[in-house]
Amino acid sequence: TEHNRWPRHHWLTRTANRWTAHLDHHRIAVSADVSNTMPPAIAARTEVLIHGIPVPMAAITADERDKRRAELGIEADDFVIGIVANFRPEKAYDVFLQAAQRTIAHNTRVRFLVVGQGPGEQAFRELSNNIEQIRVLGYRPDARAVMQAFDAFTLTSRHEGLPVSLMEAFASGLPTVATNAGGIPEVVRDGENGYLVPVDDVAALSNRWLELADNPATCRRFGQAALSEASRFDGRTARRRLADVYAGACDRSASTRL
Repeated sequence: TEHNRWPRHHWLTRTANRWTAHLDHHRIAVSADVSNTMPPAIAARTEVLIHGIPVPMAAITADERDKRRAELGIEADDFVIGIVANFRPEKAYDVFLQAAQRTIAHNTRVRFLVVGQGPGEQAFRELSNNIEQIRVLGYRPDARAVMQAFDAFTLTSRHEGLPVSLMEAFASGLPTVATNAGGIPEVVRDGENGYLVPVDDVAALSNRWLELADNPATCRRFGQAALSEASRFDGRTARRRLADVYAGACDRSASTRL
């Protein structure tokens, strides 16, 4: 299974993958973007399969939202933008921080919740420590539950396959602002179920956050559109397909031995 774009692999890995491709019974890419970066001959024999998420698709209710926000000390009229991503360079937390500071300067009602862990977490905590509107929650095993406190979901990634957190945001009926990276545009359609912005564009990211904060009707429209499409991320579909693939590979192996 290919989770990363082909150019992201070390050249030795790409070489080994190319030389051994003919030995694979089946090859799967988690997004069309990942498949499209492979050599054409390999891509032609690769199936695109969204791996999905093992959670029900359900919009966040007012009671759930109020409960989670109370637990986190968030005021009722705050507009909460949340990100769920590990602290790695490809997630562009440097861009996130700059955009958050710009947004807060224009609208002090906006708050940011950050869920994730990784090598860059401590540095980000130090940089954002004096910014009251940014709260770093670190690793949360209940990230989907924390999302219930969000008014909008965001990703500032420079590189992506197809983020699990994005699928969970759609399954929660959240409007999304995300970068036009990797497989994200296969999910987020600009102006329909969220906003897409260029990679590393601080102003565009901030402007879209501010638009959502000022337009509850747009948030509702995007959120409803996201939830209506979330069934495509049902993990049961991928499990059934993978079971068929593995069974087919076993049958072929048994036939070869015979």
